[in-house]
Amino acid sequence: MSQARYPSIWLWASLILQSLSVAFGKQAAISMEGYTPVSIATNLFYILSLLFLGLQALTWQLALTKHPLSYAYFFMTGVFVSVLGLSYFVFDETLTPQNYVGAALIVAGIYVMTRPDGAKTHA
Repeated sequence: MSQARYPSIWLWASLILQSLSVAFGKQAAISMEGYTPVSIATNLFYILSLLFLGLQALTWQLALTKHPLSYAYFFMTGVFVSVLGLSYFVFDETLTPQNYVGAALIVAGIYVMTRPDGAKTHA
């Protein structure tokens, strides 16, 4: 398998779709009053969460045709960062300094792990 030099469109799509699935899952959880099989199956947010998760599974398979699993899976940790943004901006949740530090470490790790081979750093 020849590795793509940069994250492919499929890898980005997979990350975005998984983040959307999480967001719609959260909205489904807070919008339901009771949790019965019928209320879950008819909840639009739950249905959208499953739809985006299904699309994520398809784009994930396409991403794996372009990237080794070790690269692609590590890149997907970016979902944690996007979920923090969704938590704050969409669901009005409070973030702690630990959230910010953790997100910064994840971003730094993604940068280190996804740099193209042979990239030079300047001291």
